[in-house]
Amino acid sequence: MSTNASNDIVTVNDCTACYNVPDNLLVVSCTVSSAAASHLITGIGLIVNNAEGATLASFYNGMSSGSEQVSPAFNLEPGPLDVGDSVWAVAQGECGGQHFFVEQELSIGHC
Repeated sequence: MSTNASNDIVTVNDCTACYNVPDNLLVVSCTVSSAAASHLITGIGLIVNNAEGATLASFYNGMSSGSEQVSPAFNLEPGPLDVGDSVWAVAQGECGGQHFFVEQELSIGHC
């Protein structure tokens, strides 16, 4: 399932959560783009929570040169999660000197 969300600072597109059966991995990814060409993304993070709100994984990376678009992703052991379950993907970071936090509920599909 692919979803889109935005705020005034960034647009978050193509968020997906899927179960890769052959590798037994839960794959969560999205694409974050600056809403203004003159603003660069200088920090990016991704948080993955289960439907109950427990954090499954998170990271944050500062970028010295910045970028107009970044694609954070995780490969996780699925644990008790399976196709049809929901997770929350939270893209967070800094763009143009402002912080952003965009969350989306994703249904786990097949990769």
